[in-house]
Amino acid sequence: MEVGTVDKNDLIAKELFHSLMQFRSHFRPKAYKGVKPGEYKLLFTIKSAKKHHGVDLTVSCLSKYLQVTAPSVTQLINRLEADGLVERRIDPNDRRSVKVMLTEKGEQVTEKVVDAYLQKLHGLIGHLGEEKSKQFAELLSETIEYFAENDVSSKRDEWR
Repeated sequence: MEVGTVDKNDLIAKELFHSLMQFRSHFRPKAYKGVKPGEYKLLFTIKSAKKHHGVDLTVSCLSKYLQVTAPSVTQLINRLEADGLVERRIDPNDRRSVKVMLTEKGEQVTEKVVDAYLQKLHGLIGHLGEEKSKQFAELLSETIEYFAENDVSSKRDEWR
């Protein structure tokens, strides 16, 4: 590359970075009835495991799936349990194991948050149109695959 010229990929990378940061700030959920965005992820994970796989998860399973430490998950569960959104139950098949599940209130809050997201996405489909929305979904899926295969987050320690 000659002195004074700008690499086109560098410009595109900077534009992508800026767009992703803007997207994240606009799409990031707000607290709902005292439930913080990080807690939603835990609620969604519990709900999804039950709905799609018919299982209740342990703290260690939640920790692995969410890619956070078990003590961090335990703190989230403690807050959600105090708010009546989740409960812990001893696994009848293995009394050493404790499963975490949504309460009725937790189910309702999770559904309301999902509905709010769906409303946002319906608005986006109305704005972009069906074809562009499908393309956007495909591009997001490809982007997620790329980052999963080239896990940048696992290199955090290199940045310190």
